[in-house]
Amino acid sequence: MTPALTQALQDSKSVCIMLPKSPYLDQVAAALGLFLALKDKNPTIFCDTPMTVEFNRLIGVNKISASVGNKNLIVKLINYPLANVERVNYDVDGNDLFLAVFPQPGVLPPTKDNVQISYSGVAADTVILVGGANETHFPLLSQKDFLEMKVVHVGITDIALPGRTILSLAKAASSISEVVAGYLFEMDAVTTDDIATNLFIGLSEGTRNFTTSTVTAQTFTLAGKLLEKGARREQMKAFVPKPTPTVPAPTTSPANPNVPKSWVEPKIYKGTSVS
Repeated sequence: MTPALTQALQDSKSVCIMLPKSPYLDQVAAALGLFLALKDKNPTIFCDTPMTVEFNRLIGVNKISASVGNKNLIVKLINYPLANVERVNYDVDGNDLFLAVFPQPGVLPPTKDNVQISYSGVAADTVILVGGANETHFPLLSQKDFLEMKVVHVGITDIALPGRTILSLAKAASSISEVVAGYLFEMDAVTTDDIATNLFIGLSEGTRNFTTSTVTAQTFTLAGKLLEKGARREQMKAFVPKPTPTVPAPTTSPANPNVPKSWVEPKIYKGTSVS
């Protein structure tokens, strides 16, 4: 039998994985597990909420982008008057493409500081939504690049997206990381300890260290399989800021008993007034 996630993505050449607004750690861990496991699908991963320091223990968190667009290269002239441009040409020399900006006579050409390079457009043909309950959780989904995309949803509850056809892979479980781990094991896609570590962290956090009422025997089975795949438990430690050093309180007795008492007694400064 074909694994459910394999079947859902069988016609996809490239996928983008989308997190909901203000995601919690279980969602981010599950999404990164997918991102690392679906390398053959040229994955990208997005979230319109910047990642906070609590997610730094997850592998690949630096790959999560806050903006979509990696399909088209945009070269833009900034802080350079359009009236200064006489014409723009392009030329091809072998495999090299040249863009040439010709200024008006007597006008200085643009400098490197006037050139801004960016990207736009989404190259993927399928978007995988991780978690969330409705369209308000995925503002990026309203962009035109996503309107014609196939939508796959992975979560522990169904999602409501009016007007969109959704292939739902949601099912009841202790956490989204448990759902994703189950699908990836079906595909034999938990191939690295990084994938296993992300999913184990998400599974642990999503179940409050395996104490919630939604934990089942299947939860523990998957946890054991992730450990067998190399999940690093030491990476589960949450980021804890270093405490601010405290200045020790002064001692009440002199360190040297031979020091005169007057040297260590509090001093009172009496200023002089100027009339």
